[in-house]
Amino acid sequence: SADYPKPAADLRGLDRLLGRMPGTRVARAHIVSAAAEIMAETGRCVACGLCVPKCPTYRKTLSEANTPRDRITLIRGAVEGRIPANDRLREHLDLCLGCRACEAACPNGVAYGHLYDRARALPLLQGEAKRGRGAFPHRMLTPALLGIGGSLLRFYQRSGAQRMARGTGLLRRIGL
Repeated sequence: SADYPKPAADLRGLDRLLGRMPGTRVARAHIVSAAAEIMAETGRCVACGLCVPKCPTYRKTLSEANTPRDRITLIRGAVEGRIPANDRLREHLDLCLGCRACEAACPNGVAYGHLYDRARALPLLQGEAKRGRGAFPHRMLTPALLGIGGSLLRFYQRSGAQRMARGTGLLRRIGL
């Protein structure tokens, strides 16, 4: 599209960021490849807004920055180096539930879920949030851990431990 510069120009910001990051040439090549893929997918978004009413995070927060189209813009800006990859950016990305309801509404077929997953895997978008308080929810979203969590919850409910915890008032004391 004429609205977007060529990928080589788009990745100049990424080159500056990679210059500050340690790593082998292979790791850098992988990051540049992922960034190019992200840029191609973000270029498909025409910011029509059809995804906005489908996004549960937007419906809850009513913040335009928490819509799929704005997250796409934020991701693109971070990869280009126009937007700092800081905690504020990561906060908007972390609020995404990953439900992909927006994909069904998108007339251009932007694969938002794939785009989001690729962007979250980029080291420049991980920062402190990946190691700090924001790390727990994203690690819990793997299918294997969700399956284990579901099995433990079923056991908790069926074994009588839930009834016992409620009966003793333990859950109220810990704020649940």
